[in-house]
Amino acid sequence: MGASGLLRSTQRGVDSKRIHAIFLTLTLHHFNFKLISSTLNSSYHHQMLEMPIIESHDFEESESSTTSQRGGRGLPFSKLGVQSLWMKALPKSFHSPRQIAKQIRRIRGHSKSSVHERHRNFDMMGRALSDTSCPNYDDLFPHCMNLIALGLRGSETEERKVVEEQVLKLCVEDPCIYLIFQECKREIQSKTSPSQVAGFEMLDTEDFQTIYLSWSKLIADYSFRSNGYDLDPEIMQSRCEVLKDTLRIETNPYIAVEYLPHAMALKLQDEDLELLRQLWDHFLDCVAESGNLNLQVWIKNIDLCFKNIILSRKPLEDFASPAQLARIAVHLVEHPHEVPFTLNTFFAPPELNFRGSKHSIYDVTFAYPPVGQWDLAKVSSYATFFMRSVERNKFNDDYDLSSYVLNLRTNNLLQKTVFGPRTRTWVQLYEVLNDALSSCRDARGVVDFETFQDSSVYRNLLELVSSALGAIWSGIEGNTRFIARQHFFLSQSVDLDRYYKREMILQFQDNTRYIKILNDRERFLNQLRIPNGIRHITVIPQFRNVPYLRRYRIEGKYYITQEGFPERLLQTLNPWNRHKVFQSVSVDTMFLNASILTYLQIHGGKMPFDCKGHYPILAGYEEGSDEPLYVAFIRQKPDLPWYFTTVKNGASSATYTNELGEEHVATEFFVLVLRHDPTDLPSSILPHSTGVKDPTGPVHWVEFWPKTEHYRFHNATLKDDRLLLAFIEEIRLRRDEENRVISVLDF
Repeated sequence: MGASGLLRSTQRGVDSKRIHAIFLTLTLHHFNFKLISSTLNSSYHHQMLEMPIIESHDFEESESSTTSQRGGRGLPFSKLGVQSLWMKALPKSFHSPRQIAKQIRRIRGHSKSSVHERHRNFDMMGRALSDTSCPNYDDLFPHCMNLIALGLRGSETEERKVVEEQVLKLCVEDPCIYLIFQECKREIQSKTSPSQVAGFEMLDTEDFQTIYLSWSKLIADYSFRSNGYDLDPEIMQSRCEVLKDTLRIETNPYIAVEYLPHAMALKLQDEDLELLRQLWDHFLDCVAESGNLNLQVWIKNIDLCFKNIILSRKPLEDFASPAQLARIAVHLVEHPHEVPFTLNTFFAPPELNFRGSKHSIYDVTFAYPPVGQWDLAKVSSYATFFMRSVERNKFNDDYDLSSYVLNLRTNNLLQKTVFGPRTRTWVQLYEVLNDALSSCRDARGVVDFETFQDSSVYRNLLELVSSALGAIWSGIEGNTRFIARQHFFLSQSVDLDRYYKREMILQFQDNTRYIKILNDRERFLNQLRIPNGIRHITVIPQFRNVPYLRRYRIEGKYYITQEGFPERLLQTLNPWNRHKVFQSVSVDTMFLNASILTYLQIHGGKMPFDCKGHYPILAGYEEGSDEPLYVAFIRQKPDLPWYFTTVKNGASSATYTNELGEEHVATEFFVLVLRHDPTDLPSSILPHSTGVKDPTGPVHWVEFWPKTEHYRFHNATLKDDRLLLAFIEEIRLRRDEENRVISVLDF
């Protein structure tokens, strides 16, 4: 009897109630599958079902049967016995599970089709096993039978695990193979005791089939949408929730995890991509929560998941962010040989390349071979998040990751990562850089240096700089690359800003040789030109999009803004304001080079602002007292608006006006200061001095209105400048006309 006849004969014995139950479950899960009648007949083959459903009884035969439903293809199990079957039936060249699985894939032509295509093109409930639905069935069945039989040998449990793993992978990769494995399992079961096929019974369990169907639907549709095209947000979210639930089914979570790498390979967009992100994030939560997922199940697939995320060009900030990798960091460290791609991609040692002459000890650039476009900021972020997660969750902060790796065997993959013993200096640099980056990103600013000295960042900086200074001074003649490496570490740490440099100068103030190296101006100037170097990545985010400040002087008082207008100016422009104060209004602009500015964090309740030892940005002079005023700002959180104002030296609070015109007083504020000593900066980055009111530094105020003859429009502010100029001129002309009319009326 052929395969088609087999399906027709077995359909007569199907338990219709169970079919109805499973279909009802899937319908409640919003899969929109068509319900079939309780009596299956020949017309059933023509129904257009959304996705194949496998029933455990579809091909099942009575245990008392001694005749194979497959006719001549059946094997005489009663005579051979399971223990000898695999050796007798298996070709001599295929005696390992992986070899057999490879041959099955070759016969099915997996190299010429995708998993999506195989799931899309195969309707398990709508077709019988035939040459049309499953080519080379006659060749496939013996290999599938042999693979299962190979796993039934009780003497080699490891081999059985490999067989079960390969069977599971083949089922997920190809629905046709899944059906054949079911048939093989039932045929073996009909000839032996049920205990002989323990471990393969999962193929027929209801949980397994429900999970299989849910994920197969996603792969086949290439979308969370119903039927692959209906954009119904509720149904799409419901399908996502169903898939999330499959990761928490304790009896069969491995089938869902086996599907994950294929899901990560889908090149989805928009709503589908967001739902896939939710699903992936939920999986990471399951991994992070102890006991929710079998480690041996997911650890073998996580590496392929990350590989497919990279290859499918998914946004790493959503699928492989530093925080996401940190959540599973402990498991990756404990099983490094299972995740070589992940470790080698995200935590590889960087390289330094000479940009110009190979004899220059300063002209080098940072390179990260695994991901060419990554800069120091990106690489350091991944490494530090990962390290801190391991040290917190595995060592309770009593041990650092680099020391742990140092004690591992030399063949451990962690030894070849940036956490290995030969690249410890990179880890120290990452710690320093991450602190500087977070200071910019979180608008934390420069804090009191005594607090800095108590931090682990300071200890890493000191160890890194001390090692580099010693290596440079002792020197290794002829080893230019080694010396260049040490200068690079100094340029990306000591030369971060004048505050890092000051700490190291204070530390080594009695060593004139080291002080000379720390003050190396040529190294400092070269680091300003390094592409993607520290100068370009540690900038004030607020000044990226609006690289200027405006200074409004109204009736002798200064108001600092960026894009907006000060409340006092709006009051001045009020048409009911009869006072002729508009003539007292002037506007100046300060162009900001975001890489040469930083800010001090002032806690007025603890210590007032003291300008000694700093280069604060001058806002002007207070009318009457002639005391200098400095540019300051207040912000409640990094992502909330910045309110600019002015403060005097010794200020313990700052007064500002919010967007509602309400005046507030804050004891925690920030003062804008120069990042480097003015004498260290090259003249090439200083702005043009024409029209400058105070030409004393790298940033200064330039007259904007009412005098604009010396003003130079910059590309970054061109549109804003012209709009502001047109607005002020229009208001001035209107006020002049209003004043003329009012004067006539008063007369």
